[in-house]
Amino acid sequence: MGAAITGGQIRPALDKGGGSGVRALVGMAIDREKYSSGTMNQAMYK
Repeated sequence: MGAAITGGQIRPALDKGGGSGVRALVGMAIDREKYSSGTMNQAMYK
């Protein structure tokens, strides 16, 4: 089982892969220029 996903599809893809009964691979492209608000609040980014 394999899946290529975007941000809003992470949880459904993990649930589908975990429940498939076979090995699963979830591939997700990321934008290295964007950070979550939690990451930006860390001391190293201030």
